[in-house]
Amino acid sequence: MNKPLAFTFIIVTLTIDAMGIGLIIPVMPDLLQDIEGGDLGHAAIWGGILSMVFALMQFLFGPTIGSLSDRYGRRPVLLVSLLVIAVDYVVMGLAHSIWLLVLTRVIGGIAAATQATAAAFISDISTAENRSANFGILGASFGVGFVLGPLIGGLLGEYGFRVPFFAAAGLASLNLLFHCPNIHMLMHKVATHMLNEKTNTNTDANTSTNMHANVTSLGEGNLFPVYHVHNGID
Repeated sequence: MNKPLAFTFIIVTLTIDAMGIGLIIPVMPDLLQDIEGGDLGHAAIWGGILSMVFALMQFLFGPTIGSLSDRYGRRPVLLVSLLVIAVDYVVMGLAHSIWLLVLTRVIGGIAAATQATAAAFISDISTAENRSANFGILGASFGVGFVLGPLIGGLLGEYGFRVPFFAAAGLASLNLLFHCPNIHMLMHKVATHMLNEKTNTNTDANTSTNMHANVTSLGEGNLFPVYHVHNGID
């Protein structure tokens, strides 16, 4: 992937991530009231819990996602994240259980813990001259998405309080599909990397086993003659 396309990919990805978060904010109270019943205050409590779970998962799994991106590449991790987020929003839009919503926020928080990966991606493709500007655009893209998300979510909410969830899933899916022509190559790269690691592990294990066998056979072959010499038998 050339640098301009890679930069566009990461900026659009972060903007869509932020829009997806903002899209569901205006309709979340209505969804919680529909699922749990009760008044707005009860829905607000569950809304706070769901937001806390989402943020906590991002905090806990950010280093893990960053480590995976170091191992398998930034773009494959971001594409998988987009796929999981798209499915997560669809499930939220269909959910009729508060505990299913909690589960979706857990999974969504883990999948959305890509800020470190995105920053590393920008650092990888930036030069010393444009690094500061690129990081500025990176921060602005999240802000723009977070501002536009609630606005669009409020407008879509007029057609049903579950509609914004499917719109958020559609945005993530569009970005995923836009970069899908080469996704099979990325998956092949990841699979090859994992296979090479497994092969190297097996090779190391076989080498260790052979060395152990050689040492054992050497000991078994020499102990008896040495014992004889020591005792004057030979």
